Amino acid sequence: MKNFELIVGELTKLGLNRREANLYLTLLQKGPSSATQLSSWQKLSRPTIYRILADLQKKQLVIANKQKRSTCFSANSPEMLLQELVLRKRRAEEQEREFLRIISLLQDYYQSLSGKKIAYLINPRIAWDNFSSTHSKDLIVLNFSAEKKTSQKLQKVFKKIKERLGGDTSIKQINLVKTKPSLSKNVKLKTILISEKTFVIFSNKAFRIEQEELTATFRLIAEVIELKN
Repeated sequence: MKNFELIVGELTKLGLNRREANLYLTLLQKGPSSATQLSSWQKLSRPTIYRILADLQKKQLVIANKQKRSTCFSANSPEMLLQELVLRKRRAEEQEREFLRIISLLQDYYQSLSGKKIAYLINPRIAWDNFSSTHSKDLIVLNFSAEKKTSQKLQKVFKKIKERLGGDTSIKQINLVKTKPSLSKNVKLKTILISEKTFVIFSNKAFRIEQEELTATFRLIAEVIELKN
């Protein structure tokens, strides 16, 4: 197949990892194949091949054809990849709407509560600095931005945190990049950083949430999203 590696690289931009993209393109090229054949071509163990095939089946990109003594796998048409991307876009939009609803509630609290605040309006730069200074070794990042500078910022912050807290620090990044403009021109959700506190970062402002109950709620939402993606 012409430009095999180029197409693999392009497929990784659509959400497949390199092994998934390699295996999917190989099946398109070779036609129905057994796990043993795929293991030989890809130079991967059969258990690894079966795991990749299972992931591709979940994405409806590969189908299994059971025969008497073995199972052959074949690639679905590329149109199925488009359907998977459409579904992902819808899920991302639904998740963004839910987060915006929660943020709207927080804004109402912020404006109405005169004594005890649960959310503090801060500069995004301060939010990043506060998160970088965390003492938690269990961190979650929900990334809604496709901007290269946001990705670079995340990697820089991750490196800084791990250098300070140690390599056993767990940083779970969940990418929820939108494929269409934000639902509101005035409100663009960029990133949600979860440590001991929660930092909700927009284009030109951020919220620091200090209530443990709300941070626990954000963690739970993140875990549900990860299971669905």
